[in-house]
Amino acid sequence: MQHIAIEVTERDIDELRSEFNNRNIKVDVVRSNGFDASSIVTLIVELSPVTAGLVATLYGIRKRSEKHIKLKHRGIEIKGVSEAALLKILERAEKLDN
Repeated sequence: MQHIAIEVTERDIDELRSEFNNRNIKVDVVRSNGFDASSIVTLIVELSPVTAGLVATLYGIRKRSEKHIKLKHRGIEIKGVSEAALLKILERAEKLDN
């Protein structure tokens, strides 16, 4: 199973972790410091149809609220795309992995 990394700020971790846990999606958390001394949290989750839909929804919410969210998959960083485009990218990535 493939995994994706989602980077968020420390202030968003509880809400996002709760969303994944409510859907029985295992989440591993890695914390690090950013260049501007802000704390960055990376969530590592399995890529699945449920995860892809949830990530796209969360991305849309964050984009609208102008909070920082960035998605990395297979070393490729995805940011600044629409919710629909992100969902298509994640669905295609999952199909390629199967």
